[in-house]
Amino acid sequence: MLNFTIIKLSITLLIGIVLEFYFKIPVDILLPIGFLIFLIFVSLYLRSQKLKFPDIFFGVSFFMMFLFLGVFTASLQLPYTHAKHYAHTLNKESNNLYTLTATVAEVLKPTSNYERFIIFATNLDRRNTKGKILLNLRKDINSKSLEVGDILVMPIQFQDIKAPLNPHQFSYKSYLERSGILKQAYSEQEDVQIIGSNKFNIFSIAERSRKEIILKLEEANFTKNEFSIIKALLLGERRDISPTTFSNYASAGAIHILAISGLHIGILLWLLTMILKPIERIKFGKFYSFMIILIFLWTFALITGLAPSVVRAVFMFSIIAVGIQFRRNTNITNSVFISLFFLLLINPYYIYQVGFQLSYLAILGITSIQPLLQKLWKPKNQVILYFWKLLTVSIAAQLAVLPLSLFYFHQFPTLFFVTNIVILPFLGIILGLGLVVIVLSLLDLLPTILIYLFEFIILQMNNFVTFISSFQAFVIKDVSFSILLCLTTYLVLFTLIQLILKWTPKRILTFLFSIMILQTSLIFEKAETTPFKAIIFHSTEQSLIAIKKHQKLALYSHQEIDSSQLIMLSRFNTEESIISTERIALGNVLDIWDNKILIIDSSGIYAIPTYKPDIIILRNSPKINLDRMLEKLQPEVIVADGSNYKYLVQHWHKTLENKNSLFHATAEKGAYIFYPRENSLK
Repeated sequence: MLNFTIIKLSITLLIGIVLEFYFKIPVDILLPIGFLIFLIFVSLYLRSQKLKFPDIFFGVSFFMMFLFLGVFTASLQLPYTHAKHYAHTLNKESNNLYTLTATVAEVLKPTSNYERFIIFATNLDRRNTKGKILLNLRKDINSKSLEVGDILVMPIQFQDIKAPLNPHQFSYKSYLERSGILKQAYSEQEDVQIIGSNKFNIFSIAERSRKEIILKLEEANFTKNEFSIIKALLLGERRDISPTTFSNYASAGAIHILAISGLHIGILLWLLTMILKPIERIKFGKFYSFMIILIFLWTFALITGLAPSVVRAVFMFSIIAVGIQFRRNTNITNSVFISLFFLLLINPYYIYQVGFQLSYLAILGITSIQPLLQKLWKPKNQVILYFWKLLTVSIAAQLAVLPLSLFYFHQFPTLFFVTNIVILPFLGIILGLGLVVIVLSLLDLLPTILIYLFEFIILQMNNFVTFISSFQAFVIKDVSFSILLCLTTYLVLFTLIQLILKWTPKRILTFLFSIMILQTSLIFEKAETTPFKAIIFHSTEQSLIAIKKHQKLALYSHQEIDSSQLIMLSRFNTEESIISTERIALGNVLDIWDNKILIIDSSGIYAIPTYKPDIIILRNSPKINLDRMLEKLQPEVIVADGSNYKYLVQHWHKTLENKNSLFHATAEKGAYIFYPRENSLK
């Protein structure tokens, strides 16, 4: 598989991009390095022309050129490398007010209080600028309906995007930074002026096309739940899918169906290829067929709003379509890596997108693992053979994405093959029929019988997914799986495939060595895991204190845990490999490994005879004289949890500025974590 030069070059480019994103080497340093690498490449090329037998040096310099290309490409995308990026314009004072001109680039799913948009800055205080910003626009009765392409002017205060305040939580800050978004801003509706619209922007055209289709489909009066699935399948619009439906699809192993990706585009490409086969018999038929396929695929991408996942999939299958139409014996793996190479050149940030990673891994799994599985059994009955191929494709794709899925989602639906065997054969019908529904609705020719038929099919698919998801015992949940284990598992999988393809002593040793690396990773992970720790979580509703002892957790709280806290604790338990949790009522004093803890609540009472706390927790905004309390109790640490008023926390912070005591506000620094004192466990 790695004999193809484009595959090696793509991997080299990918490594270069990762290196730059990690080390962030400035452009002014990269330019002389690149010039030096180019000179070495040219000199070694001239040298190779004089040699009778090529040596390794020219090949190394060739790949160094593409490694540098990856580094340089990523560097050009990093916000801080652009002199006109707004980050260079901002003053250090966060409360400065600016006048911003920006264009709406993307409409995000709203929250309960805010409409959210990604905007692209063009002018900041009368200076040309650039860069993406997350805009939070407060909802009110006069809420403006902003669209992609709208040009806005507004007064704005930039704010940092907060990192998660509790351990092991999803970092929205990192997620946005990996999309090139460094700051966010909040604004009121009346402060935003729409001064124009870039109607000829391709993304604006795409968004308007999708909205027009949605409006036409709404006239068909589909039921709410089925309509949300229709919009997801055909238009890439998933904002209206209910959490319950989304969870059902995830538990059934069918979540990939709800996001337009390589699966959907691949099915459309296959359908089009079959439909257009008769055209190939005429003169220039292959060319006409190829052009029709390209136009159709990119039109489909347009009506889905040119979502990044759809554009990636269409681009990838456009490259594959070139091979199918003009080189029948082309290797699909090669075509996949060609698309990967050019997509990363266009946007290196793609490597951070989970959908991008899963799509390419699934395709590579199908092209490399599925042929091996199919050879295990060759049924003579054509119907059985069809379903056997379908099963092997599903298993191959799932095997390829399994380590990454465990790393990101910490669960694995073992009944995925049942779901896929039932749904995938009909997905082509659903997509084909759905496109017919869209065309007829735009022409106002959509018959009622077709509406009922399409809605009935979607309803049955939802019912089947709900039925499969009800078998919760078959869903492996809360799997702790680190990035190290993910990478070493892929190494084992890769060496195993190579061994199956060709049994040689060298490949056997390589496979055994990869297993040793995986085992070493497991040992290292276990050794690095802290067996004992205590955490004072950031929680706005109540104080939450947890004590971890190996794989057991003692959780102290004043009242029942609410849903948001349960979600936070679930992620924490998964990452820390907790297998049992004991719920304990929290009083005002607590001893943890020779650490005496006193909790001062709204009552303000802290005078406990002979009790000298090491840690004081302030909760529910107690009205106390902090200087007097410090003089009397002399604690080592004062922790203000998330239940306190912001102004009080700021006041305490100023009071303790010149004191020796350490002040820790969870709303600013996140959860407070401490460990056993020396010899306290003996």
